[in-house]
This record gives sequence, structure tokens and C-alpha cells, in this order.
Amino acid sequence: MKENILNRMLELTENIFKTEKDPEQIPINKKSLHKLLRLHPKAPTYLLNKKGGLMGWVVVVPTNKKLAGNFLNLKISEKELFEKTKPLKKYSAIYLCSAIVLPRYRRKGYATEMFIKAINNIPKEKNVLFFYWPFNKSGKKLENILGLKLKKEKN
Repeated sequence: MKENILNRMLELTENIFKTEKDPEQIPINKKSLHKLLRLHPKAPTYLLNKKGGLMGWVVVVPTNKKLAGNFLNLKISEKELFEKTKPLKKYSAIYLCSAIVLPRYRRKGYATEMFIKAINNIPKEKNVLFFYWPFNKSGKKLENILGLKLKKEKN
């Protein structure tokens, strides 16, 4: 991953989610991005325009059903889910963590395209659990578009 793309991704994400000041969220920094890449190279998936500029990116966290259940039942935070997740050959759960699309590229299906690309590339068990923590109303739309039964964290 190119350094300028990496830095832009980190900057955009921190500006939106403010993880630096929230001990419950996955921290957005180079260390966490490198762990995501160890879980699977497509866990962070991004899209570039024809000039090589960043259009947006998504993050999925491949994990296991036990940790997913603990997260969904509010026993662990998003940060703890991430910290406790270890690389596996196949994952039984996938957390659709975040999607960021720059304003001029929104409402064109790019976030969905990136989620599908990430999901299709990550090795998963037959009855994989997909789950998310809705940050806005886009979660339900994503559920319908992807044709997945998503479970969401209780707010």
C-alpha cells in the first residue's frame, strides 16, 4: 500500500470517527492498519480514481463467532474485538467495520462495491456471521443490497 494512500486513509478516518479520543473504538493508526493486513490483505479495501486519487475505503474485521457474540452482547468493545482477533485460515464471522467515501463519489455504489470485494476475498466458513455497528442509516441499505442477514450491535 502506497504511503500517501495510507496516510490519506488514516487522516480521513480519524476526522470522521474520532477514534483517538474514544477508547471503545478500534484506533485508526499505522499499527492497527498493519494488524488488519495480517488478518487478511483485503480487510482494508480501497478504491482509486483514474488519476490514482483515493475515492474511499472500507474496513472489515474477519474474526470468530465467539468474539462476535461477545461484541453483539456488549461484553466487549469494538477495540477489544479487534485486539482479541487472531489470524485464521477461515473466519466464522466478519465485522463490517466502516466505510468512507469522499463526498463527490457518494451515492454511486462504491462502498457496496468495496465491501463485496473484501467479503468475497476473505476465506470464510460456510455459515459465516456478518455483523455491523450502525454509525448512520446506511447499514440497513447495505444489508438489502448485499442480500445478507446482518446483525447489528445494540446501541
